[in-house]
Amino acid sequence: MSEKETPQNEEVDLGQLFKLIGNMFNKFFNFIGSIFQGAFQFLILILVHFYRGLKWYIGAIVLGVITGVILDMRSEKSYGVDMFVKTNFDSSRQIYENIKNLHHLVEGEKAFDELAGLLELKIEDVENIREFTVEPDLDETQIIKLFSEYKMSLDSVSRLEANYEMFKEDLSYHNFPIHKIEMLSATKEIPIGLNRKLVNYLTSNDYLNELRDRTQDNLKAEAEILEIQTKELDSLTKEYFKIRVLESQKQPIPGAGTNLYLADTEKNSLLIDESVLLEKRYALEKRKREIELEKLEKKDVITVVSEFPKSGYEVTRWYQRKTIQLPILLFGLTFIITLAFVLLDFLKTQDQKLRAKS
Repeated sequence: MSEKETPQNEEVDLGQLFKLIGNMFNKFFNFIGSIFQGAFQFLILILVHFYRGLKWYIGAIVLGVITGVILDMRSEKSYGVDMFVKTNFDSSRQIYENIKNLHHLVEGEKAFDELAGLLELKIEDVENIREFTVEPDLDETQIIKLFSEYKMSLDSVSRLEANYEMFKEDLSYHNFPIHKIEMLSATKEIPIGLNRKLVNYLTSNDYLNELRDRTQDNLKAEAEILEIQTKELDSLTKEYFKIRVLESQKQPIPGAGTNLYLADTEKNSLLIDESVLLEKRYALEKRKREIELEKLEKKDVITVVSEFPKSGYEVTRWYQRKTIQLPILLFGLTFIITLAFVLLDFLKTQDQKLRAKS
C-alpha cells in the first residue's frame, strides 16, 4: 500500500513546486510592470506640469537668450596664446614660481605697473593681459620613457616591484622636460618683444645662469680635447699605414719584424686591425656631434620650443557664453518656483482633508 502512495506524493510535491515557481515569476513580472507603470505615470506628470506652465518656460528661455546676447556683446572677450619651453638645469621650479608671480600681479593685485617693470614693457602693452598659467606638456610616450629610465636605475629586486601606474601618480610638474605657458589677453595683439622679455624674466636667476655658463665652458673644453685626440689619432693612423707599407715591401725574416701596440689591445697581439682605428675615429666624431647638439640644447636656461604667435585666438567656449548659460539658469529657476507652488497646493489640499476628517 505504501509503494502505491509514494508516486502520488511525488506528483503532489512536484505540482506544488511548479506552482511556487509560477507564483515567483508572476510576482517578478508584476514588479517589473509596476516599475514601468510608475515611470510612465511620473513622465505624464512632468509633461502635464510643463504643459500647464508652458508660457512661463518659453518666456524664461526667450528672456535668457535676449539678455545673454546683450551681455555677450558687451562682455570682454578672451584671447589666448601658448608658448612651449624646454627647461634645463632643473629650472622648472623657477619657471613655475615666476609664472605664479605674474599671474598674481595680473589677476590678484591688478598691478600692471609692476608687471610692466618686471617684463620691461610699457604699461599700455600689458594692461590687457588677464592671466598667466603654466603646466607640463603631458605625453604618454614621455612618461613611459621616464619610467624606463627610472627602472633602469634600480637594482634587480626594486625593478620587479616598480609599478608604472604608481610611478605616473607620483610624477610632479618638474619631472617633465616640456612645459606650456599660456597667456590670456583682452586683445588679439601680442605686445612686441614679449617673447624675449618673458624668457629673460623667467630665467633671471644667478645660480642657473652661472650653471649654464659653466656647462658651456665644459662642453667647449671637451670639444677641444676631442679635436686634439682626433688629430693625434689621424697622425697615428698615417704612421701605422706607413709601417704596414714598409713591412709589406721587406723580405720576411723569421723572428724579425715591427710590432705596434695600443693600450686597449690584447696582450701579445701583433699589429692591430685597421677597423679598430676606424672605430675609434667614428666614436670621436660621434661624440663631437653630440657635444655640438648638447651645446645648442643647453645654450639657455630654458629653450623656447615654440614662441607666442603674433596674434591670439579666442578661447571662450560655447558653454561659457551668456547666451547659453542664462536661458538654462532661468529655465531651472522657473521649474523650481512652479514646482514649489505645486507642492504648496498639494500640502494645502492635504491639510484640508485632515481638517475635514477631524
